[in-house]
Amino acid sequence: MGRKVGGKEKSAPNVLQPSGDLVASTIETFKKDVRSVMRNSPRALVLDLTHVRMVDSVGLGVLITAHNALRKKGVKLAVTNVSKEILDLFTAMQLDRHFEIGKAP
Repeated sequence: MGRKVGGKEKSAPNVLQPSGDLVASTIETFKKDVRSVMRNSPRALVLDLTHVRMVDSVGLGVLITAHNALRKKGVKLAVTNVSKEILDLFTAMQLDRHFEIGKAP
């Protein structure tokens, strides 16, 4: 799983775009990418889920852990380009109450 990270200035949000699903078999790369972004002390992190079609329980756990760690550092988390299926999952898990979620166009 590759990534695209943008936004070098501290005031600009960093964008992390996983290139595949957030599932147990691929989650380690995503975790490393999140840790790498966090080392830059961003003010905000945007997860662009354009290429993510599936999130399993392991992926949800990593998202929740990332959200909690970012919040402790004062970093806002937003998730964009979320498919209807993933949006339904996030809503059912009440994640929409914890961070900003934007649907795919």
